[in-house]
Amino acid sequence: MSYFNTASKGIKIFEKGLMIIVLVSVAFKYTVDYNATIDLLVAGFLLAILYFPFGFYYMEKPYVPSIIFGIFYSLGMGALLLGVLKVHNYQYLLFTIFLIFIGIATFLYSKLKLGAYTVEYIYAQFFRLIFITMLNLVVLIFRF
Repeated sequence: MSYFNTASKGIKIFEKGLMIIVLVSVAFKYTVDYNATIDLLVAGFLLAILYFPFGFYYMEKPYVPSIIFGIFYSLGMGALLLGVLKVHNYQYLLFTIFLIFIGIATFLYSKLKLGAYTVEYIYAQFFRLIFITMLNLVVLIFRF
């Protein structure tokens, strides 16, 4: 429980709201066959925009890793949107993003052990990684 409390300190309220909308939209889409995806597309696109151009603001200090991570988080959200829209062969982008996410997780884990970044920053990054990865896996599994 303390992991989620610590991670939630590093995530701003607007980003939390968009994450909840995307999560609920994906859940509705694949559980009750809810075909209206405009809410998912808008919230996912806004979340992707928050991660890349505005990553330095929404992910706090240090700025350089936040911008680099934001680029890959934005690509992960783009892969999610392509999966929801059932674009052919989007899996190649998705698997590439997963490999990059493994590299990011390894980097963050090493920084956590060294104490280079704050615990709130690293836990918030781990939460973003887990959120994007799990939603992409749900879309990949229930896509067909």
